[in-house]
Amino acid sequence: MIRPLLFAAALVVAAAAPVAACTCTEPPSVEDSRALSAAVFTGVAIGVVLDTEPYPEQYIFTFRVHAWWKGPLTELVTIRTASSGAACGVGFLENVEYLVYAYPNPGSEPYVSLCSRTARAAGNPDIPALGPPAAVPASPSSWGRVKSLYR
Repeated sequence: MIRPLLFAAALVVAAAAPVAACTCTEPPSVEDSRALSAAVFTGVAIGVVLDTEPYPEQYIFTFRVHAWWKGPLTELVTIRTASSGAACGVGFLENVEYLVYAYPNPGSEPYVSLCSRTARAAGNPDIPALGPPAAVPASPSSWGRVKSLYR
């Protein structure tokens, strides 16, 4: 009876071994991040889909864009991120505006990582450092939000 219990205990200890977590270095400067990015924009996540094909799984978020500093200059854009924070995935919240730095991802949507400068837009010091946006989609309320963030 003791032998099966020891084996079971060994399995529990082995299963509890530490898992690799997201480890980031200091992100590049605002200027370097902009240069390295495929897209830089402010916007709100309005939809998400789980893509189980790649490993690790990834979320595909759709954003309604409020302002573009770099990218396709469309009203909607999709980006990818890992489905887990341990894999450096970003957990975007609904109805929260973000400043997003999305990196090139050949053959797929641009990719966002916890290791980028991506963060909530409110009070974000990167927005004034980026300068005026290259474009603001036609939504009438977008420019007011961008102006309030830029001041």
